[in-house]
Amino acid sequence: MMDSKWSGAVWRGAPRFATAAVVLTALSLVLTPATVAAQAPPAASCEGETTVVLVDTSADTDLSAAYLLSEVLRTGCLVDAGPRTDSKLPVGSAALLATAGLRFGYVVGGPAAVPTTKLKAGLVWRRAAGADRWATLRAVAAAATDPTALPRAWPASTSAIDAGSAVDARYAALSAGDFHTCALRTDGTLACWGSHDANGRLTSPPVGTFTQVSAGHAHTCGLHADRTVACWGDDYAGQASPPTGLFISVSAGGDHTCGVRVNGTVTCWGSNSSGRPSPPTGRFTSVSAGGFHMCGLRTVGTIACWGSDHYGLVSNAPSGRFTQVSAGTWHACGVRADGAVVCWGNDEWGLVSDVPSGSFTQVSAAGFQTCAVRVSGRIVCWGSDNDQWFETFTGQSSSPQGKFTQVSAGAGHTCGLRTDATLACWGDDKFGQVSLALRQIVAVYAIPDGVSAVRARTQDIADAIEAAQSWFRSQTGGRHPAFARHGDRIDVRTVRLDPAPPNEKRGEANARILRETRSALGLRGWEFVSVWLEGELDGPGGPACAWAGHDAYVMVPIWNCGTNVPESGTSWPDGGSWLIAHELTHLLGAAPDCAPNIHDDAAHVTDDPRDIIYRGNQGPPASGDYVLDVGRDDYFGHGRDDCYDISDSPLLRIE
Repeated sequence: MMDSKWSGAVWRGAPRFATAAVVLTALSLVLTPATVAAQAPPAASCEGETTVVLVDTSADTDLSAAYLLSEVLRTGCLVDAGPRTDSKLPVGSAALLATAGLRFGYVVGGPAAVPTTKLKAGLVWRRAAGADRWATLRAVAAAATDPTALPRAWPASTSAIDAGSAVDARYAALSAGDFHTCALRTDGTLACWGSHDANGRLTSPPVGTFTQVSAGHAHTCGLHADRTVACWGDDYAGQASPPTGLFISVSAGGDHTCGVRVNGTVTCWGSNSSGRPSPPTGRFTSVSAGGFHMCGLRTVGTIACWGSDHYGLVSNAPSGRFTQVSAGTWHACGVRADGAVVCWGNDEWGLVSDVPSGSFTQVSAAGFQTCAVRVSGRIVCWGSDNDQWFETFTGQSSSPQGKFTQVSAGAGHTCGLRTDATLACWGDDKFGQVSLALRQIVAVYAIPDGVSAVRARTQDIADAIEAAQSWFRSQTGGRHPAFARHGDRIDVRTVRLDPAPPNEKRGEANARILRETRSALGLRGWEFVSVWLEGELDGPGGPACAWAGHDAYVMVPIWNCGTNVPESGTSWPDGGSWLIAHELTHLLGAAPDCAPNIHDDAAHVTDDPRDIIYRGNQGPPASGDYVLDVGRDDYFGHGRDDCYDISDSPLLRIE
């Protein structure tokens, strides 16, 4: 059917990042009555592959879509899911899914075609599905430029990501922001994952013990055990600059924040539009900051709202007694004293009119959906199943089974706190707000087309990384940049690159290699990669030994400078370990423009030649006596609030 050639078990056809136009052209060729009927089930081989495509091969249009998706993913592991009436995979297909090395799975067709019971646990699954088979084909075409944009799918036993098990902790509370999630552990410490700025960057929470956390649009606030407020993230309107004093609760909204002081009064800070920083007088027990308005629960149980009155957010606040209130972007909801939920404001997607009946303990209003916890502990959600920010299907309102004590809805995802103190998150995972409880760097050995792989190179790379990690631990009190691991070893993944296009300009190869690498491994653009290229390459700014990019990567062309070659059993600072430590320091965020000893061209410092990112007249030190931020004043351990400190990076941790 496909005009492709086999190289081992990997399709050698269309580029990994085929454009939507190319795939749509392919669809026009595939979708004729004769060719659809002529499709034959694939003879799959999954050896050496990292990605599998699973499809009911008896459905001709789904099979056509699966062939196209396998071309985009460049995988030969195309597996028959068996008849949709069966709850289990065929024996041969189950054996294929057990192939060592498989990490990512793509399902073609909805749950009726390929039920979740057929998805193998341990793989990261995504589903291409539509209202009918033709819509499924269109979903594949739409995802051609980035298949990982398809919504996540989970095996039947794990219908939502269990974020609690990912960090081996128990939780007391959680909060879903627009693109990130934060949770309060039972020991009072905080964990956050996702993105503060829709570009994959997340400011780590401060250390210390907390009693509450609240995630907003691009900032987060927490209540310390001593009842002071701490905020982090975007502060362009002052929303992350809390006032002094003692508080009993805090709520982060769009570009503003509100808190209830110990005397019961409400104080707000941040954007001053729509009267948001001007709360009413009186005593309150809690406050909820929405997108453009705020609501508070008075000590007598009544609701007061202020800020924008668009959609009647302020004037239509209901009377009566309530136990809780939640302000969303353009609507709000509350739980009455009798357990009924009432909502007001924007009724798009049924946010106000589709409120379910019954008795509830808690409600969470977001931008496009609302979720509430029934007295039975079950979560029910209503509103849009699309992330309206990116106009993509997320399934954010499809709540998991089980009993919960709390739910929190974000812009395109939702999280719940189970009765056993673990977390479950579901919906949009574009920025890791659902699944990325702990960030890590993926090490990659990239081999250009026509170049032979060097035997044991992956082991050499792992040794260089571990030597660099040992140096970091000596400098940070036991912390190091965290890499993906397989057992007790660094997991270095191998990617064979496509042929370079003719007349590729300087700098374009770097971007192409990163695109191909992330596509081959199923990684998103914000996920961290460190690539060792078996060859030479110019950096985006010209010749360099290696470099780190703002879009979450390190590139080490092994043949560039003679110092880049990793060596088996290497010890610090030999075998490329100094070089990777230098670039990892940049990847962590050093040195920020606010550093007092910043070099004229930024990112490096000038105060001492022993510094790992020193750049000055004396050149890098030759003795190997490297130090992470000499003087502790530029980028590590300085303890100032006015300049980024890489000790706040979630990548730098004890493992």
